[in-house]
Amino acid sequence: MRILEAARRLGMTTRTIRYYEERGLIELNKQADNGYREVTENDLSVLQVIGMLRELDLSIEDIQLCLEDVLQSNLKALIPLLQRKREQLGKEMVQMKLLIRQMDQLTAHLQHNKGDDTMNEMSNITERSKMLKQLREGWEDRWNFNDQSLHYDLAVKRHEDPLDVHANYDEILRRTCESASIECGEQGLDLGIGTGNLAALCSAKGAVMTGLDQSEGMLMQCQRKHPDFKLLLGNMMELPLVDEKFDFVVSSYALHHLTDEQKLVALEEIDHVLKPAGRVVVADLMFESEDARIHCMKRLKEAGRQDKIDDIHDEFYADRSRLISWWLNHGYEVQAEQMNAFMHLICAIKKEA
Repeated sequence: MRILEAARRLGMTTRTIRYYEERGLIELNKQADNGYREVTENDLSVLQVIGMLRELDLSIEDIQLCLEDVLQSNLKALIPLLQRKREQLGKEMVQMKLLIRQMDQLTAHLQHNKGDDTMNEMSNITERSKMLKQLREGWEDRWNFNDQSLHYDLAVKRHEDPLDVHANYDEILRRTCESASIECGEQGLDLGIGTGNLAALCSAKGAVMTGLDQSEGMLMQCQRKHPDFKLLLGNMMELPLVDEKFDFVVSSYALHHLTDEQKLVALEEIDHVLKPAGRVVVADLMFESEDARIHCMKRLKEAGRQDKIDDIHDEFYADRSRLISWWLNHGYEVQAEQMNAFMHLICAIKKEA
């Protein structure tokens, strides 16, 4: 059939079909006698698939990567592309929600205050918006978690030194899960899910688990081990969630990859998705206070443990007191304990509505 008839059948324009041909997504035969493009039934099927992928807002470049797999019914090849697209949409959604909150704040200010200080209020709101954007966009994976993902489960088991980051790994995950007080059927969110070890313990208690990680490699390993989990690509400062709410949120060995300021942004994001009376349980590398950090660094230097000093400088061990203060100021009940040299466990319970 001619390209015009194919366009009518597919609900496309002839220009669109020619564009897909120009970009190498499809190759149409031309009739020898007149040079007209000939569209076969197989070509129609290919164009239909391309059209569906474009409706998902996948880029031409993404379609070039996955088209052959999709045509051969290997639809799992779509997973990383869909996850990346969802992450992008999630970031746009977070920004839209922030803009709506800013407009609501400014509207409320105008309704209840004289206009004298409106410009100052507007300046404060927009400056906070710029600061949040800088914090969210300023994060980068300096630790190459995609490379770590293939060997992560083995790596966390090989730690005999009590000062090692993953010392007592299994016990710490068990205590984290236990502290979440999970009831069967509850909705749980694991931030920095990695290969799914903590989420698996929560799932065994009857929780329905959703996991988020910024590493595609970690998510691939987690999907392989736990195909029933809902997995999302993204970071905890911009949760790519629409209207989901959770009974509990857990996180282990993840928060220390955020700066102190970024951690507080993450706590706000968690608060937005946590149900009233929900629980947040965080197991991570921390110091009880800034004084405790100074004292520990002094002791490590005296002991000649420059390797551990370097580890601390390479990451962002939290000041536990700052995290606790944030939760207390937002109406949470908080309990905390130190589990080994560097790992602390914090359980924060949100107030009822």
